[in-house]
Amino acid sequence: MKKNLIKIAAGLVFAFALILLVLPTSASAKQQSSAEIKEEIEKAEQEQSVLEEKLKELEKLQSANRESMEQMIEQKNVIDQQVSVLNTQIKNINERIAAQTLLIANKQLELEQSRSQLALMRQQYKKRIRAMEEGGTVSYWAVLFEASSFSDLLDRINMIQEIADADTKRIEALDKATQEVETAKLALDEEKRNLDKNKEEMEKKSVQLAKKREESEAILAELLAKDREYTDMVEDAEEAKAEMLERIDALSLKFTEAELREAEEAAAAAGGTSVTPLHTDKNGIVWAEPCEYGRVSSPFGYRYHPVTGVWKGHNGVDLTRPKWAVSTGKPVPIYATRAGIVSYVGYDKTGGNLVNIDHSGDYRSQYMHLDSYIVKAGQKVKQGEIIGYMGNTGVGTGPHLHFTIRHYERYEKTPGNWVYGYKHYNPAEFIKFR
Repeated sequence: MKKNLIKIAAGLVFAFALILLVLPTSASAKQQSSAEIKEEIEKAEQEQSVLEEKLKELEKLQSANRESMEQMIEQKNVIDQQVSVLNTQIKNINERIAAQTLLIANKQLELEQSRSQLALMRQQYKKRIRAMEEGGTVSYWAVLFEASSFSDLLDRINMIQEIADADTKRIEALDKATQEVETAKLALDEEKRNLDKNKEEMEKKSVQLAKKREESEAILAELLAKDREYTDMVEDAEEAKAEMLERIDALSLKFTEAELREAEEAAAAAGGTSVTPLHTDKNGIVWAEPCEYGRVSSPFGYRYHPVTGVWKGHNGVDLTRPKWAVSTGKPVPIYATRAGIVSYVGYDKTGGNLVNIDHSGDYRSQYMHLDSYIVKAGQKVKQGEIIGYMGNTGVGTGPHLHFTIRHYERYEKTPGNWVYGYKHYNPAEFIKFR
């Protein structure tokens, strides 16, 4: 595992070094060409691919490590449950041993008392027997001669026999009871030995489980440390990936700017491509009129919509057909107002056929309600190049061109709500319409 971590770390260091290679080290007076920037983008994308592979590898290792953590946690929980159950069992068996010890002590006392009584009875019995033996025949004849009658003699003989029989029975009963007490005590002793044995086995098992729990905790701590390492490495890789994506985005914008600049330079080098009047705005940028037109039928700003009658903002200007087109019915060409790259062509239910052209400086021109367009997305166009023809597609009251100019910037969409995006500007600020 440590070798894998070293390999991954080395790979990330290598990737980071490559990132530094694609970053500009000094400002250059000469502007980069789109081809040079494209090559730089391709290198950055290759390094991004390397970073993504490293990130996937790290995430895979981290996922496997976390699975091991979950298994170890589950194993530790099982051990903890076993320890808890075992501790309860040991507690119960200790209570049973304590109770058994008390029973044995009581039974031992009972046995000692029974043995004392038995010894006392035997001693008393022996004394009576010895007294009778010492009397011998004299005592016997004394019993006989002292009898007042034969009947009294028999009664005396029966009395002596009954006393002897009673003593024997009492001794036998007490001896039997003493044996029963002793047997019960032996059984209690055996049960306590079994309890002590079970307790000893449980304590051994408790020691084994404690050792297993310590091992599990050590392994879990190691896995947690690895997870922290993986987390740090994943965060570093994600940060590097994010930086690379930002770098690629910046290069992409730079590439687009270079393409737009080259398109305008090519158009300027060709010279005289515009067939419509040229205008220079306050920033010194030259704009061409988008078409020949009769008049501005609807200027920029709020107006009553000619179709819906709703008072709303108009984000461009509407240019009608020139007189010659009205009289002849010939199509009116629509020209690219600046050199650039066609970013979109398509159909909108309101604007009809439309074309968007991106220009340098984050500007975009839009041409709507076209009868048709003759360009495609991604195509480079020169200033004054025909891109389509005026029409009446979408929602309108007649053939015209809806022309807009937008600029990508940070602007206040609503009071206090600043956003980044394209903001519409009055085309009259860039082209002086009649």
